[in-house]
Amino acid sequence: GAALRAIGCLVAHVDGGFEVTPPTWRPDLTHKTDLVEEIARISGYERIPARLPVAPPGRGLTRAQVQRRKVANALAASGLVEVLNYPFVTDEQLDWVAVTGLDSSATPLAVKLANPLQGQASNMRVSLLPALVEAAARNNSRGLTDLAIYEIGSVFHPVKPVGKNGKLPIGNERPEPKVLASLNATVPAQPKFLAGVFIGDRLSDQVGIKGIPANYADAIQAAKVAAFAVGAALQVRQASPKGFHPGRTAELFVATAEGDQVVGFAGELDPALAVQNHLPRKVGVFEINLDLLGSVAPAVVQAG
Repeated sequence: GAALRAIGCLVAHVDGGFEVTPPTWRPDLTHKTDLVEEIARISGYERIPARLPVAPPGRGLTRAQVQRRKVANALAASGLVEVLNYPFVTDEQLDWVAVTGLDSSATPLAVKLANPLQGQASNMRVSLLPALVEAAARNNSRGLTDLAIYEIGSVFHPVKPVGKNGKLPIGNERPEPKVLASLNATVPAQPKFLAGVFIGDRLSDQVGIKGIPANYADAIQAAKVAAFAVGAALQVRQASPKGFHPGRTAELFVATAEGDQVVGFAGELDPALAVQNHLPRKVGVFEINLDLLGSVAPAVVQAG
């Protein structure tokens, strides 16, 4: 109370606490948190005790987090470089490649931004490959012609067309259950995906050794390495998804008790897309629904 009176507040004792009336010259004091900040500022931050929270039981990484780390480590150990891209794509990029779990017969639905950072890139990504292809093209234009990169990140798949979120609730009160339900209904599915791009030579020219160019086989092998890291046996069969070379592309699936579960594609990028992005004609690419792969991978019990 003394600290608040020092800045001109009227403080009265009431049941369970204090009733504080700020002075007219302090219009910034509008909430109880403002008063707490003033008390800390005047009394001294060093007088606020520091207490470490008690660690709750069950701490540690989730199964999905452990799987993602194993995949990232396995690919890095195989010579790939992890990159991070912005999750924004153009209308044209939405239609580049087929996406596992989405209807490939038409342009996938996407979450459109009301105030995009870039005017043209106004959609949230439904696939990691467009941004990875752009990153490869940017590196290639700057002289890094031998490239093997991968990315693990969220994609955004609305299950149906949705409108605007409407009026958002205020931030200092818990919204009503009905309001929360309406907001959650507009949140798209955000599965974790894994994708990679290979250009140039896998093995450069050396004394007595001719360079070995990267191709679709490297993409398929990288996908198998990722699956092996989580204990899944990845199998392949011929496929012709949109955005991939029709004769050099495999559908990736895991055989389960319920049947074959398709988790992604691997092969060669459509040459038209490669030329459009100023890349070599042969570009190895793969993309996997990492959450789906993790769900069909066998559970591993570690000895304690």
